[in-house]
Amino acid sequence: MLAVYAFCRRARALGAEFLFGSTVTGLEISRGAVSAVRTGDSVFPCGAFVNCAGSSARSIGAMAGLDLAVQPDMHEAGVTEPVKRFLGPMVVDMRRAPGSANYYFYQHDTGQVVFCITPDPPLLGESTAETSGFLLLAEAGRWFLGESVSGRRGEEMRMRAHRWLADQGVQNPARLAHMVAPGFRKNL
Repeated sequence: MLAVYAFCRRARALGAEFLFGSTVTGLEISRGAVSAVRTGDSVFPCGAFVNCAGSSARSIGAMAGLDLAVQPDMHEAGVTEPVKRFLGPMVVDMRRAPGSANYYFYQHDTGQVVFCITPDPPLLGESTAETSGFLLLAEAGRWFLGESVSGRRGEEMRMRAHRWLADQGVQNPARLAHMVAPGFRKNL
């Protein structure tokens, strides 16, 4: 993410304009190159066009008659509130589990713990909808993180996760957390 922000800042300094939240609805092609970009009711003439649409790059490319070899797949992530640093490098669990090719998590420089799942089989497409299956893992992660944070804050995290997990029918959140991330506790 920091690299993306750095590119954005530098591009702005060089005169680029960003219209976040605008949907590209079409491209105008002249002499084999993009000459304008359409968004809703607006048309933006351009001398150069860069397709940096990420997971939507294929559909944007199709507007220019290109078949780009971009096939996005969806992962789910959870992000905690900032906590005191306790986790060093990214942790990746490559063991396959029902519905998952792997799990990974790390602590961002600002303190948030980011944890993700790679669905198996892959979920192809551009959807940003969350799936309920990952919420179970996210709350188990919150409970486990609360176990590692001392005092009232840690207790609040565990209780919040415990309530949500109990509402889903989980009878032993501690056991679920250890099944999701076995061995994690001894590394704290």
